[in-house]
Amino acid sequence: MPSITDKIREAWAAKASGDGDRLDSALGELNLALREQLPEDPLVAATCLQHVSDPELLEELQRIAQKLESRQSQAVALVVTPEGRGHCVEILVDLAPGTTGVWCPQELSRDANLAAQLAAAVALGSEQDKWGVRWQIRGGPVGATTRLRGSSLGLAMVVAVRAAREGREVPKGWCFSAGVDLDGQLVEVSGLPAKIRAAEEAGHDNVALPRASRPGLKAPGQLELHGHTHFEAVAQQLWPKDTQKSGRRVNWRWLMLLLPVVMAWTAFFDGLELWIRGPLMRQVLGELPAENAVVLALPSGDRKALRWDYPDHIDQLVEAGATSIGFDVLFLAESEADPLFAEAIEEARLKGVDVILPQRFDGNEFLPRASSFEGTAPSATVILEEDLLFGTVRRLPVRLVDATGQVRWSLSVALLASHLGVDEPVMQGSTLAVGVTRNQTHADRMLLPPVARPERVQWGDVLEDGVLSGKAVFIGVVDGHTDTLRTTSGVRYGVEVHAAAFETLARQKGLRSPSRLMESFLTLFVGVLSALFSWKLGQRRRFMAYSVGLFGLGAMAGALKMGLVFSFAPVLLACVLGVWIARRS
Repeated sequence: MPSITDKIREAWAAKASGDGDRLDSALGELNLALREQLPEDPLVAATCLQHVSDPELLEELQRIAQKLESRQSQAVALVVTPEGRGHCVEILVDLAPGTTGVWCPQELSRDANLAAQLAAAVALGSEQDKWGVRWQIRGGPVGATTRLRGSSLGLAMVVAVRAAREGREVPKGWCFSAGVDLDGQLVEVSGLPAKIRAAEEAGHDNVALPRASRPGLKAPGQLELHGHTHFEAVAQQLWPKDTQKSGRRVNWRWLMLLLPVVMAWTAFFDGLELWIRGPLMRQVLGELPAENAVVLALPSGDRKALRWDYPDHIDQLVEAGATSIGFDVLFLAESEADPLFAEAIEEARLKGVDVILPQRFDGNEFLPRASSFEGTAPSATVILEEDLLFGTVRRLPVRLVDATGQVRWSLSVALLASHLGVDEPVMQGSTLAVGVTRNQTHADRMLLPPVARPERVQWGDVLEDGVLSGKAVFIGVVDGHTDTLRTTSGVRYGVEVHAAAFETLARQKGLRSPSRLMESFLTLFVGVLSALFSWKLGQRRRFMAYSVGLFGLGAMAGALKMGLVFSFAPVLLACVLGVWIARRS
């Protein structure tokens, strides 16, 4: 069953045709339909007022139409008939808040209707769901409204809608002819010479048209032709004083770029980096071989009872040629075996092999070890920094300082110093110097590159000749998934992570992070640049704006080659958000 809007269109078409009988029939059907059901949309009710004479219907329609607090405007469009004759027609726009949709009561071609809908979407932007648009065409030759084709009215439509929304007037003497894409780009149209002649004959002063169509066109008389590529450029010329202030609303979506900036500043989501940074590191840096360290796996069971076995194992390790021995085990509780264990440590030291026992750090001070080991030096820390949210280990502190100024080096640093026969590591600014080795750090933290899994020796294995010769030995727990950690190198046990850090330092491949300020600035820069590129390229080529993010990844890969590790996830997110912001603008 035809709707009221269909009957209104039929009334307009009948009026344009000049057929009195057809007009009477169309108006009769419209009045009959209105008696059965009144429209709820104030825009439709306001349109019906032009075709109704019944007093009761007029009263009811006026009551509905009173809800329409419309904003009105108009602009002149240049169109051409199928016969090739140009005409000036007026685009009349009623803009009503609280409603939606773009509706013309006149009968138009499908492409003309589509051009009007695109124009309204461009003019209203993010507010298109807050405004209803009723528009119509006035002027032109008899019957021209029913035969109008093409997208020539698009630019006039978008100018009229923008003017209505902002409560301004279109300057006198201006007319328009161009299609408008959804991103605001002006599209070439046909028949411009005939349209320009029509504008000059109608006494207009200025014609706005696509810049691509401007070359070769001659302006008759005092008429000026203005070529533009984007609707906003037309708006700037029409309303030069306040377009930027009133015509362009603040796009609060730009605040979304703060999300990746916060991610880069806080490093709260750094655990996500494992899925991006790990493969990229392995591709750019490769995987370091583990040739300088061996892991001696402690057996399961009572760790305290194992202290009776430690003296014999230390002697065996020294005899096998180990350069240094480190425990990834804390010795806080007392044991009757401790005096023998401490004696074995001292004997190994006399033979030139340091045995390093770690201390626990509570965030303020280093807790004492069992009394038998209080004077045993050197000491170390076995702290690994895990990401709060995902539990990924990507860095470790190479040095910790307590409230009294006491310094403890990490187990890997302490073993490297013993391995190289160096008395004490040194921090030279942000560079960690251990003997002849130099590694960059940031805030006394070192990032771990991918390292192969070190060779593992079981507790009861017979040590073959040459297996431990010239190597550092890390002793720790290798038992079950509860002791495993996610790292850039893959899933590793804690003692294996310390061995990997030792290998990294020995090969001078330590990585560092840039400052949070630098990471945040880079993230914001990529986001803004992606948005600007996306807006400039337009809808059809918007995908090319993702090249900004790819270029950023390439730059960060180059920095990674030099030992500087940026966070990739915030930069990628900033690029995606930048393109999305431009798309929604």
